Amino acid sequence: QKEHDKAIEYYVKALQVGEASFGENHPEVASTLNKIGNLLCEQGNLDAALKTYEKGLRIEKMMLEEGHPNISMTLSNIAYVYKQQDKHISALNMYKKLLALQRRSSDKISTLVNIGQLYYKTENYTQALLTFTEVLRIQRGMHGNDSVDVAATLSSIGFVLFR
Repeated sequence: QKEHDKAIEYYVKALQVGEASFGENHPEVASTLNKIGNLLCEQGNLDAALKTYEKGLRIEKMMLEEGHPNISMTLSNIAYVYKQQDKHISALNMYKKLLALQRRSSDKISTLVNIGQLYYKTENYTQALLTFTEVLRIQRGMHGNDSVDVAATLSSIGFVLFR
């Protein structure tokens, strides 16, 4: 049951209460901004979602440690919006910032896959191949050769090589 108008109404109320209670620069305010951004993104209002995410990211960078998961999530959300807007270079740069914050190999896989896809879309096939090969190395280390994820990455590599 998706009632976007009601949801945004409640998120805005939550934002107002959060700002009144904690001040404008509080992690809870940033979290609410990200929820609003998610809703705007789902509605296809990408420009408004991007502005909302960026406002949340500014707060997070002021108030949280550099490697905090909320910062990573917001960077990922911003990169996704850029990707949806076909702003491939901006998305690639954002995913690279995200990758620099990620410590666990399992966290890096999704980001590397997105980077590989963006290299492919920008016709940088050499970098796409190198990136997907890195994903494959990580996946094999985690799962061995018999994994749906490994198969998907092998397919991505084949697709790059086919081009």
